Amino acid sequence: MAWFRIIPFFLIFCTVSSWARPLLTTEEQQWLIDHPAITVGFHPSFPPLSFTRDGKPAGFLNEYFDLVAREAGLHIEWKHYPDWSSLLKSGQTGEVDVITAGVRTEERSQYFYFSHQVTKRFFRAFVKSRGTSTQPIDLSQGTFASPKSFFLTERLREDYPNLNVIETENLKQAFLMVASGEADYTITDQPVANYLTKQHDIRGVETAETVQSLLVYSRPLHILISRQHPELKSIISKAINQIPQDKVLALQQTWINYKNAIDLAPEERAWVESAPTIKVQVSQDYMPFDFLEEDTPQGYSIELMQLLARIVGLELEFVKGNTWQQSIEMVKEREIDVVHTISKSQEREKFLIFSEVYFEGSPLVLYSRGDKNYVSDISQLGEQRLAVESGSIQDIFLSENYPDLQFRPVSSIQDGINSVLKGESDYFLCEAIICDTFIYEGFISNIEVSGSLNLGALDHGLPLRIATRSDWPILASVLQKALNSLSPEDVALLRRNWLPSSRKIQTPDSRLTENEKRWLESNNRWVYTTASDAAPYSYESNEDELVGYSNDLRGHVEKYLGVESFYKPAKSWPEAVNMLKEGQVDFIPWMYVTTNRRDEFLFSETYHNDPMMLFTRRDFRFVSGLEDLRGNTIAMLRNSAISEQLQVDFPDLDIVYYSSLLDIITAVSDGRADGLIQSAALVEHVMQTSDVDNLKLASSTPYHYQQAFAVHPSKPELIPLINKALSELSDTEKSLMLQKWTNIHVVERRNWIAIFIWMLAVVLGASLLAGLVIYRSRRAAFIEVKESQVALSNAQRMAQLASWEWHASDDGMQWSEEGRHILNLMYGNRINRKGYVKLIHPDDRDEVANRWQRAMEDGVYQSEYRLLIDGNEKWVKDIAEMHTDKQGVVTGASGTTQDIDLQKNNELRIAQGAREFEELTGKLLSVQEEERRRVARELHDDLSQRLAALSIEAGTLEHNPNLESERERLSQLKQRLIQIATDVHGLSRRLHPSILDDLGLVDALRSEIESYELREHIKVHLHATAKLDNLSKDVQLTIFRVVQEALRNIAKYSEASQVQINLVKVNRELTLQVIDDGMGFDVDEALKSPGLGLQSMTERAKLIGGTIEIRSEENKGTTIELCTSVPS
Repeated sequence: MAWFRIIPFFLIFCTVSSWARPLLTTEEQQWLIDHPAITVGFHPSFPPLSFTRDGKPAGFLNEYFDLVAREAGLHIEWKHYPDWSSLLKSGQTGEVDVITAGVRTEERSQYFYFSHQVTKRFFRAFVKSRGTSTQPIDLSQGTFASPKSFFLTERLREDYPNLNVIETENLKQAFLMVASGEADYTITDQPVANYLTKQHDIRGVETAETVQSLLVYSRPLHILISRQHPELKSIISKAINQIPQDKVLALQQTWINYKNAIDLAPEERAWVESAPTIKVQVSQDYMPFDFLEEDTPQGYSIELMQLLARIVGLELEFVKGNTWQQSIEMVKEREIDVVHTISKSQEREKFLIFSEVYFEGSPLVLYSRGDKNYVSDISQLGEQRLAVESGSIQDIFLSENYPDLQFRPVSSIQDGINSVLKGESDYFLCEAIICDTFIYEGFISNIEVSGSLNLGALDHGLPLRIATRSDWPILASVLQKALNSLSPEDVALLRRNWLPSSRKIQTPDSRLTENEKRWLESNNRWVYTTASDAAPYSYESNEDELVGYSNDLRGHVEKYLGVESFYKPAKSWPEAVNMLKEGQVDFIPWMYVTTNRRDEFLFSETYHNDPMMLFTRRDFRFVSGLEDLRGNTIAMLRNSAISEQLQVDFPDLDIVYYSSLLDIITAVSDGRADGLIQSAALVEHVMQTSDVDNLKLASSTPYHYQQAFAVHPSKPELIPLINKALSELSDTEKSLMLQKWTNIHVVERRNWIAIFIWMLAVVLGASLLAGLVIYRSRRAAFIEVKESQVALSNAQRMAQLASWEWHASDDGMQWSEEGRHILNLMYGNRINRKGYVKLIHPDDRDEVANRWQRAMEDGVYQSEYRLLIDGNEKWVKDIAEMHTDKQGVVTGASGTTQDIDLQKNNELRIAQGAREFEELTGKLLSVQEEERRRVARELHDDLSQRLAALSIEAGTLEHNPNLESERERLSQLKQRLIQIATDVHGLSRRLHPSILDDLGLVDALRSEIESYELREHIKVHLHATAKLDNLSKDVQLTIFRVVQEALRNIAKYSEASQVQINLVKVNRELTLQVIDDGMGFDVDEALKSPGLGLQSMTERAKLIGGTIEIRSEENKGTTIELCTSVPS
């Protein structure tokens, strides 16, 4: 029976595992078998996006493709190319199968497929530092340096034919040319510029504003796949869809820092650079947007503010401990700079500047205990007590318009919930998402949604905005630009992290009334039409199926209400609108809401806000807005939402109407019209699926339109039904649903039943086979783990090496068995970091604490110190790595502690022995010099004088007439005595040069050299700096002895013809060089020989704190160099 219990779990495991990998067609699976490895090309001079580290690919783009390859089961053979031109050529010829990233162009489309967007880009212009000048640069003038074959290089050359373009091998060369003045500017992403200038120490380069907008060139990067492998393109697309978005965002945070990447005006950037710390309001319990958890600010809007601050480069300080009313008062007093969970009102606009909406709001509903009546209108409250958060929009609105209500002001969400639970209030008016989250997270029972006040717009929720103090308009502008720069992926991740998805928000509208149910029973078949070419919102796929965002919403409405709807095709958008007007269909699931259309149709609650953008041809002049197009031609759809308002706002525009979006885009592309105004998502999709590639996003427009279901006026019953169905979808679900269609993937139709049966057969077969080995495998694994633990414990014991973990949350430490032995801890006893520090020797604690503090900043800790264990000193060595959370706060550490007491004591004894040996050597040399000085003095003062007297006496005898016959012999005897006296004098000088004491080092050296040249017939050149008169006697004697020894060795071994001696003092550094042109020798072998010459030089140098370096090669001479520090 045990085997049958195992099989279901194994089936689940196999099924989940199969889902985790992209589902491949038979052809794709065969392609993987036929291609066990693919060649991937990349450009290594594009850090931090793409470069090499230790010979391996690194950077965001390369690590992103590595993620894709692991997901798809691809084996990669990496190949890097020195420049972008050769990399592109390798892809065109099929030398590589994939290029990790590139921009989509018409020419490249002939050779490559393009994946979905890998990353967005923010281009900035970089110029040579200009001091205080902030004049924007004109891209059409001057000299532009950029790598050859870069997309931007080609595009600027096309747009500005008179521009002088210098093609470089890489971006580093481009930046160096700008820094040196050889080029006027270059353009790249801000993170790339930051990395290059820091890595290569490129200075004198700064960012500059541009006359023309760089947004039109900031195209996203895609993976390029060779058109020789269509199966590989499909495999990679499926793998990309499988990668969790949080992994991609984590990679971006690791490699890409887009600080200063948004286009700020010079005065805005100057303000940011000098801005003080921005004080931001924090609420106590405004979940899931803004609340405190263990005194740490958390929530959607908190993380949003932190993200915006990182993008702009601002420092934030969160102000805690205040009620909402107190926070508003502090903003008025300028004690708080930013409020981030606030709705706009006329009163608040007097002291705040508001951003655009970042969260659409959540319905305002009533919460009560289960024994209270359900309320559907404010009139039903009567004498019931209503709790409202003090200072909120709803509080102000109700106080002004319904002063007779029984209000109970509360200071927070928690106070409002508690007032209901305690019976102090009958109902609490609260936003559904806020109170539902608070109730869910707090495990609060006996409280539920009990209706709404039916106050129209107030019931639908209060949109959230960021508000800035009114005297800082620049800060408001900067934050809005940062907010606009967020991608759909950024917003989706925020929503996924904080907003409820699996748990539905309670709303009273989620309940169908009996009348509505009865109406649906007799009206369960609806007819609709929609645009068939408005991707990603509504369009026909290659299989002639209607797909898109609005179609998914329509399907959800059908499923929720249990109805069927039938599609009635329309040839064009104007025809679809007319069909709804004439009552041929019941509704259109996607239409922009305008004032005129509200007079003709009924609309559901809006589900998406779509900004309208202005597009022109790439070769069209620069425009900053619609004002610059007066007198030009704009192409528009007939019956479009914007056309009527556009005629009113801009009567000088010449508007030409077309039947489809493709016709509009084609008209602008071939010059029949100068521009078009439309949703960026719609235009981008048409351009991707057509041959049009010469349009650019010119600017934004003041028009934003809400999307909603449009219903024929004869069917008003549909509106509340559709609203209730849409309310069942959370904002996160809607965002992900839209994201699905803004990243278009073409997928083949498959026989899913056959695939499932095939998978089930494979899984069953595999499970039977696995069942035969699972017990043995688990048993073997258990034994192996046990043996590994024993082996690890033995290894640690033999190496006297303990492992440990430290947790910052409670300061606790977990030690391995060897750690307990090192610390002499009883089994079961625990010790925290604070207790461990007390074991450290008092003399070492400060140093250990400093190293630990530095490790908190750079992440790595290493230290050697003494522990006091039971009164005995023990040397240990620590190595550890710090762990941090997403905000960079240290959460713990993993490390090892090794008992190095024996090793350290041996080192100390060796060091002590070395010190004693040096002291003994110094004493021996001092005794030797003293003895030499005594002998030299005896030779000079006694023997030399006596020999001189004998020579004088011999000279006297030479002139004695009685010794005429012996005159010649006496003369010879006199000369020999003179020679002996000279030799004794030379020997005395070599034993101790008295001239060193009398005339100084340089003259003593010159005297020694003159004697050496006469004796050895080797030419010696001396170069000495003038200021050597303040050297100590020990230094002078050491220099003299080293020169003596060096010259002696040269005469004895080198066969040199000349010698150069340099004695130079620079500041406090004294350097002696003795260089000969002799035959050279093996230094290592010479140091091993029993001779004492080289060793004595080394020991003498040590006595004055200096070092000796000897360099020699056969037939290339020898250099002896002594360096030491002396007083300045």
